[in-house]
Amino acid sequence: MVNVSSTTEPRFSLQPVVHGEGGFAKVIKGRDNILERDVAVKVLDQITTAFDEPDQERFRREARILAKLSHPNIPAIYDVDFSEGRFHIIFQFIEGKTLEQLISEEGRADITSVRTWFRQLALAVQHAHDLGVIHRDIKPANIIITPDTESAYLVDFGIALSNEDAEKLTLSGYVVGTPEYMSPEQRSGETIDSRTDVYSIAVTMYEALAGKAIPPGQYQALSLIDETIPPCAGVHRDEGAPP
Repeated sequence: MVNVSSTTEPRFSLQPVVHGEGGFAKVIKGRDNILERDVAVKVLDQITTAFDEPDQERFRREARILAKLSHPNIPAIYDVDFSEGRFHIIFQFIEGKTLEQLISEEGRADITSVRTWFRQLALAVQHAHDLGVIHRDIKPANIIITPDTESAYLVDFGIALSNEDAEKLTLSGYVVGTPEYMSPEQRSGETIDSRTDVYSIAVTMYEALAGKAIPPGQYQALSLIDETIPPCAGVHRDEGAPP
């Protein structure tokens, strides 16, 4: 954490109210007192108690890798704080509402908006994948739509957790990931790659267009939910394949 020696005021101050929470992390809105701008702080302090020093150092390295992400639709990381008992990632605060909030308040989004948002999000995910970063938790709550509805940001990039890491956190009472948006291999605890993000972003896009998540085992074509959405064209099944 960077501090300025000419003042006793810490560079970053945090609000007491949690701005967002999920899994074993929480996000708190804060203030950069030096540059006078709002920031978001991802608090991962559980890492300092659930893991030994070698694992903590591995997570610190991964946090530094996340700081290399540089894309218009991914909040920039400004700083990190790995001081005693802390594991904080400080990044750009994005004004707006989550896609989850918009769906809850307004129902399904129009296809033009969804096309704009998810093109931006897909490019953001591709950028992350090019750097070897897998998001692992793409869902409506981790997408922020700006007040003008012109831009979508993918937030809450996390550190990579092995099955053993996840088990340690689960035993400590923390939930890793969001099952209804996970790919089948992620839910079953298998080794995952970038394709798990592709699955999650597709499921999330369906929810944006349908106004509701896909009910387990009850997929319904989007064209039947909203007549402005054209049915899939050019898709052919092999003979003998189930309908």
